[in-house]
Amino acid sequence: RTGCFRADSGLGAGTGLTLTNWIMRVKGFMSSSIVDRNRADYFRFYRFGMTPEVFNSAFEKQSGKCAICEKELDAYGSDTCIDHDHNSGLLRWILCKRCNAGIGYFTDNPILLRKAAELLEKQDFSFGVGNE
Repeated sequence: RTGCFRADSGLGAGTGLTLTNWIMRVKGFMSSSIVDRNRADYFRFYRFGMTPEVFNSAFEKQSGKCAICEKELDAYGSDTCIDHDHNSGLLRWILCKRCNAGIGYFTDNPILLRKAAELLEKQDFSFGVGNE
């Protein structure tokens, strides 16, 4: 979903908390081997108010897998997304990028998702045109 993250939004907005401050205050140290991990921790805190401990607990609860397709996820990989309700802001699940985008394209609407699933299961190709 484009436009979901804005630099002026999130729980860390306006606090003056920079990536360097985050690393120094929360982690207490900085080395080149942990920069990516700290960057992910910082983003999750800044955007969602989610501490590393809360994320790690949720990640373990889901056995390190996407809540929908059950793909193995890297906790600090670019394919790992935190799904949230756009109306309430509440965090829901940890998803892979593809599943997170899929829910977004259906505007978080379970009725549309069910309808799409029904069409896929039906396998009734009403146009009758295609590869023959």
